[in-house]
Amino acid sequence: MAPARRRRVPVGERPPSVDEPTVSLESEAHRYERRLDRDAGNGRWDVLRGKLFHLLPSFDDAEPFADSFMLKLLSSVRIASAFYTVINDCDETYNYWEALHLMVYGRGFQTWEYSPVFAIRSWFYISLHYFPTLFLSFLLADSKVAVFYTLRVLLGFFHGAAEFMLTKAIAARLGNTISKFYFIITLTSVGTFYAGSAFLPSTFAMIMNMFALAFWLQERWFWSILSVATGALVGWPFAAVLGLPIVLEMVVLRRHQLFWTFVKYAAVAGSLVLSALYTVDSHYYGKHVIAPLNIVLYNVISGNGPELYGVEPFTYYLKNLVLNWSIALPFALVALPLALYVYIPSSIRPVVDEGKTKEIVERPTMTLAYWYRFMPIVLIGLAAFVWAFIFFSQPHKEERFLTPIYPHIAVLFAVALYALRTIIKDKFYVIPLSILLVFAVISTMRGAAVFRNYNGVVETHKQFYDHFVVFSEKKRDFTRFSDPIRVCTGKEWHRFPSSFFLPENSIDKHGNKRKVELEFIKSAFKGILPKHYPIAKRLSDVTRAIPDAMNDKNEEEPERYVPVETCDYILDFDDGTSGGPDEPNYAQRC
Repeated sequence: MAPARRRRVPVGERPPSVDEPTVSLESEAHRYERRLDRDAGNGRWDVLRGKLFHLLPSFDDAEPFADSFMLKLLSSVRIASAFYTVINDCDETYNYWEALHLMVYGRGFQTWEYSPVFAIRSWFYISLHYFPTLFLSFLLADSKVAVFYTLRVLLGFFHGAAEFMLTKAIAARLGNTISKFYFIITLTSVGTFYAGSAFLPSTFAMIMNMFALAFWLQERWFWSILSVATGALVGWPFAAVLGLPIVLEMVVLRRHQLFWTFVKYAAVAGSLVLSALYTVDSHYYGKHVIAPLNIVLYNVISGNGPELYGVEPFTYYLKNLVLNWSIALPFALVALPLALYVYIPSSIRPVVDEGKTKEIVERPTMTLAYWYRFMPIVLIGLAAFVWAFIFFSQPHKEERFLTPIYPHIAVLFAVALYALRTIIKDKFYVIPLSILLVFAVISTMRGAAVFRNYNGVVETHKQFYDHFVVFSEKKRDFTRFSDPIRVCTGKEWHRFPSSFFLPENSIDKHGNKRKVELEFIKSAFKGILPKHYPIAKRLSDVTRAIPDAMNDKNEEEPERYVPVETCDYILDFDDGTSGGPDEPNYAQRC
């Protein structure tokens, strides 16, 4: 009776059963190896269906999360995101919520970016949100605040749909365990919690990038290219950089098979998006406009540029990444070397030493096809590093500029955790899970701290809205107020959450009907403030009008201010101190 032969199982492979002949698995590996070499030689990588650390898909025996489970959790967290996150950037208020408010209610604040002279913001992007908001304005006619929050819920659901698709794609291409790690990371990350429901092109670019990554991992080329084109042209033109993985795979690595496919799909996707964008923006501006081109020209060529709005050292982004990603950041940075350390042993294929009964000899195959399964995380990491290099080197920095690479950080962190789990074996299996738990706890604490310390601004505006709108036995008396009622703010102008927190009409106990408008009073701020859009019957007449007292140099326009004596209400922050003659403590004057 021949002695039993021992077989070393490569890392990531499923061990054969006791009754399974060793030679059958060896023959399978031989056939797969020959197919790898043949298909790679013919430029056909599309048939290589292994996963990152699994030579064959069947070797991935981990169970993925159920779809219903993921959808329920995503819905719950994204609803919470809509209600429990604050507006971190006044650009979100004045460049997007105010433009949307104008489209729905006919009034709002205009920034210089929406002047037809400059035209660097896209009305097409605003229009995508117009119809759901218009429907909500009829459905929730009694409360504009409810419209505001419900739209944020819808934005969160859009983000959740992208997360769901990317999770599924990661499971199919990288592995079920990595997919589960990624899902938990993106669900608990405070960075994605705050970014997901924001009404910003950077968030839109992040979400479209997530769709692009999901389609790319599934090799659905047209939809991946269309997602990149939409994110870049409709959202933020610099987001085109995040299409780097698609370009490198189709144009460089698999050029013999996919080069002309890329050219064709890029031309079609670009034409579709650009034609819609050009049509809508040209209509609202009353001239030929390609908004993303104007953005690039302003930031790169104009000579003014974003530096007018502040410059920061490179440590600014490091601090933001640490606050939003805590311990995930160092693991994401070392994900590629950790994964490489695990990948090579997982890809060793067994070879029978014919005619002998000794242990099986093992050898790796170092071909282009050999690296096919490793390629996705290399390209994802490369795109994130290129993006970081570009924006770290820019003098003007904002937290939202890093938002589009949040999915990359989450994917790399998930890969690092899986690689670490494989390296330390079963004895220390709890360590990666402990790291994930610590990350979730830190993220939760960070989110709770921001909400506790900064949500008072929004709550104040909500209470102020109710002051005018909620009908009770003690209705207000507006006879001593101006028409419209003038609400003023000075140094707190950048914390105004939008005109959705100002009622269209308010009726007092005498039946007097008044509008409520926000005005600015003098403060220590010396930059340019937005101004009211003109009132007209047709929206296009408003958006095409060239406003006076507008500039792209961030120079103060004194006409924005009203005398403090004309204010019926003042919204201000009282910390017990005075900010000088331009920022007195108004609470002490009452």
